[in-house]
Amino acid sequence: MDITEKKRKTIRHKVNSIVLTITMASLFLTSVIGVLSMIQIQKSSKKALLKQTVQNLHSYSDGKAHLADSELEKFLNCTNQFSDFIHDLYIKPADYKEKEVLPPNAKNGGKWVLQRTFATEKNRLADVRKELVLLGNVEQIFKPVINTYQDKILSIYIATESGFMISYDPNSDNDKSNNGISEVYYDYFNSPWYVLAKNNGKTSFTDVYSDSFAHGLMISCASPFYDSNKKFAGVVCMDVLISDLYNATVDVSDIEGAYAFLIDTKGNAISPDPVIASVFNDENLDDAVRDNMLHKGNDVKLTSHNIYYAYSPLTTTDWEFCICVPQKTVLEPVTAMSHQIRIAIIVFAIIMLSIIAVVTGIVYDFALTLTRPIEKLVEDVEIISQGNFERRARAFENDEIGDLATCVNAMSVSLQKYIADLTAVTAEKERIGAELNVATKIQADMLPQIYPAFPEHEEFDLFATMDPAKEVGGDLYDYLLLDDDHLMIVVGDVSGKGVPAALFMVIAKTLLETHSIQRLSPSEIFQRTNNELCKGNETGLFVTCWLGIITLSTGEMRFVNAGHPYPVLYHSGEFKFVETKPNFVLGGMEGLPYTEHTITLEKGDRLLVYTDGVTEATDANEKLFGDDRLINAMKGTETMTAPETLKSLRKSIDAFVGDAEQFDDITMLQLILKN
Repeated sequence: MDITEKKRKTIRHKVNSIVLTITMASLFLTSVIGVLSMIQIQKSSKKALLKQTVQNLHSYSDGKAHLADSELEKFLNCTNQFSDFIHDLYIKPADYKEKEVLPPNAKNGGKWVLQRTFATEKNRLADVRKELVLLGNVEQIFKPVINTYQDKILSIYIATESGFMISYDPNSDNDKSNNGISEVYYDYFNSPWYVLAKNNGKTSFTDVYSDSFAHGLMISCASPFYDSNKKFAGVVCMDVLISDLYNATVDVSDIEGAYAFLIDTKGNAISPDPVIASVFNDENLDDAVRDNMLHKGNDVKLTSHNIYYAYSPLTTTDWEFCICVPQKTVLEPVTAMSHQIRIAIIVFAIIMLSIIAVVTGIVYDFALTLTRPIEKLVEDVEIISQGNFERRARAFENDEIGDLATCVNAMSVSLQKYIADLTAVTAEKERIGAELNVATKIQADMLPQIYPAFPEHEEFDLFATMDPAKEVGGDLYDYLLLDDDHLMIVVGDVSGKGVPAALFMVIAKTLLETHSIQRLSPSEIFQRTNNELCKGNETGLFVTCWLGIITLSTGEMRFVNAGHPYPVLYHSGEFKFVETKPNFVLGGMEGLPYTEHTITLEKGDRLLVYTDGVTEATDANEKLFGDDRLINAMKGTETMTAPETLKSLRKSIDAFVGDAEQFDDITMLQLILKN
C-alpha cells in the first residue's frame, strides 16, 4: 500500500469520526435542550396560560360590553331618527296629511296603535288639535321600527311641551274602564325621562327603573325635538325592558359557573335575577374592585374569595358590564395543558433515542460513500492547480459531488480562455489608457491656462479652471479680447460625461469662439451656435451656457444665459446671484431666439461664472453643496486674486464633499475689475 492510499484511508476515518461525533453530539444536545425546554414550559405554562386566559376573559368582557353598546346604539339611532322626523313635521307641515289620534281604547289591547293622553284636565283638544293631527304621522316611522325590534321595545311615545302625549304601544287595555271616548290624563312634565332629555338637549338613556305597569325593570331612551323656530317642543322616548337587553347582550350561560350583571350610573347592579344583582353589594366583594367598577374601570381582578371579576364600560350609557367567573373554571385549561406536556416529554424522549440509534448507522455508511469520490476530486484539483489545465476531474457521481466535478472541469476550460482573453484585454486597456491620456492633454491645451491671461491689461484680473469627473469632461470655458476695449468670457456645460461630451464640447467651443470673433452680439452668437449644434445632433446632447461681453472702458456687460446657473456678482460689498430669466439650452431646438441682458460693472466688482458641478457637489450623505454654501464660501475672498479665489472656493467644496467621489465636472471662471 503506497503513501497516497494510507493518506486516503486516514482522511476517510477522520471524516467518519467527525461526522459521527457531530451528529451524535447534535442529537444528544437537541434531546437535552428539548427535554429541558419542555420541563421549563411545564413550569411556566401555568403562569403563561393563566395570563392568556385572563386576557381572553378581559377580551370577552370587552366584547360583551361592545355588544351591549351596539344593541343600545340601535335604540339611540332609532330615537334620533324619530326626533329628526318630528322636527321635519314642524318645518314642513304642508307636506303631511292630518291623522287623528284617539284616546286609549280597551278594545285595542294587544295591538300596536297610536293613542293620546293629556298632561292635565286643563289641556283641551281644541287648543292643540292642529299639532296633534300633525304628530299623528309618526306612526309611519314608528311602525317599521316596531316590526324590527318588537321583542325588545315596550313602548314609544311623544310628550309635547304643549301638554299632550302620543304613545305607540299594545297597552290600550291597561285601563279596562276606558272606552276610547273619554280622555286619559298623565302628568309627565316631571318624569325623569322628560327632564333628562329637555335639560341635556341630546338623546340620552335614563337609569334603570320599574315599569308602572308591572313589566319589570326597564330603561328609556329619550330625545328632545324642536319646532320650526328651533324652540323646544317636546320629547320622544322609547322604553326597553332590561330582561330583553340582558338576554341579547349580557347572557354568559356559555361559561360554566359564570354570571354577569350591569352597573348603572348610580352604582346599582342590574340583572333580571335578583340574586345575581345582589352580588355587587355582597360583603365578600373586595372594596377596591367595587370602587374600580364604580369609576368605570376596565380590568380583570381576582378577589380574595377566588372569584375573577372582569368589567368593561359601556360608552352609550356610562354603565359598566361585569362578569364573575370562579377561579377553578379559569384554571381548567392550565391543568389540562400541564398534563399534555408531561405526556409530550415522555414521547419526545423515546423518539429521540430511536433517532440516535438509526442515525448512527446511516451516518457511518454515508461517510464511507461520500469520501471516496471526494478523494479523487481532491487529487484532480491539485493537478489542475499546478497549472495543468488539460486535466479533467474524474468524479462522475450523480449528485453535488458530480456537479462539483463538472464545475471544476468548466473552471479549467474557463481559466484557459480567461488567461488568453486577459492578455488581449490588458494590451487593449493599455492602448486605450494611453489614448485617453493624450485626449486629456489635448482638451486641457484647448482651454486658456496662461496667467495672467492678458498681461497688458492691468485693469482686470481673470482666471479659470476645469476639473473633469472622468479622464475627459464636457465643461468648457473661454475668454477672448475682441479688441482693446471688449472682453468676451464664456462658461458652458455639455449634458453627459466622458468622450461624447468632450467631443460635443469641442464643437460648441469652436462655434462660440468663431461667432464671437465676428463681433456679433451675445444673443446673435447663441442663435447661430444653437442652430449649428442642432444640425445632425442625433445623440440629443445639449449645452447650458453663459456668455458675456464686457466693455472695459465703461464696465457695461451684455450677457445671455442659456439654461446655465446664475453667476455670483460681488458689488457694493455684497455677494449675490445675477438672476435673470434663462433661455433654452443650446442644441435643444433649432430657430430659438435668445434674450440679452445688460448690467454695469464697477471697479472692485468681482464676477464668478461656474457650472452646476459646483452647487451639485455631493457629500457621502448625498447632500448638495448648494447656493447658500456657495455664497458663504465666497465671503472672505474680496481681497484675493482670481487664482486665489478659485483655489479657496475649491478648498471649501473639497472640505464639504470629503471622501465622496466627484460626480460632475467642476468649472469656475473669476473676473475681477481692479480699482
